[in-house]
Amino acid sequence: MRVAIHLLATLILIPYFLLAGGFLLFGYAIAGGSLITLFDSMLSAAFWLLPLGLLVGVAVFAALTLLGTNDRTRWLASACVCVLAASSLFVIVATPSGPLDSGQVLFLLPCALAAVASGWLAVSEWRRRQSTATQSVPQST
Repeated sequence: MRVAIHLLATLILIPYFLLAGGFLLFGYAIAGGSLITLFDSMLSAAFWLLPLGLLVGVAVFAALTLLGTNDRTRWLASACVCVLAASSLFVIVATPSGPLDSGQVLFLLPCALAAVASGWLAVSEWRRRQSTATQSVPQST
C-alpha cells in the first residue's frame, strides 16, 4: 500500500511541477522587459531544455519512482516528492494572479494532498526504519 501511495503522489506531482517550472520560466523571460528579450530567453531555454532538460527530468522522476519501490529508500524518495510538491504548490500560489477562488483551490488540492501524503509516508517510513534498527541492535550489559 505504501508503494502505491508513493507512486500515486509521484504521478500527481508531474503536471504541477511542469506548471510551476513554466511559471518560473515565463517570469524570468518576461522580466527582461522587451519583446526581443522575451523571445531570446524563451529560445535559449528551449535549446537547453530539449536535449538535456527533458532527459534529466525523466531520469529524476524515474529515480524517484524506483527509490520509492524499495523499502530502504522509500523515506528518502517520499521526502523528495514532498519537497517538490510543496515547492511547486508554493510557486503556483505565489505567482501574482489575484486571490484564490474555489476553482483554483480545487485545482491545487491534488498537489497539496500529494505533499501531505508523501510527507506522512516519509515520516512513517523513517520512524519504522528507526524502530527496526533499535530492535536489531543487541543490548550488552
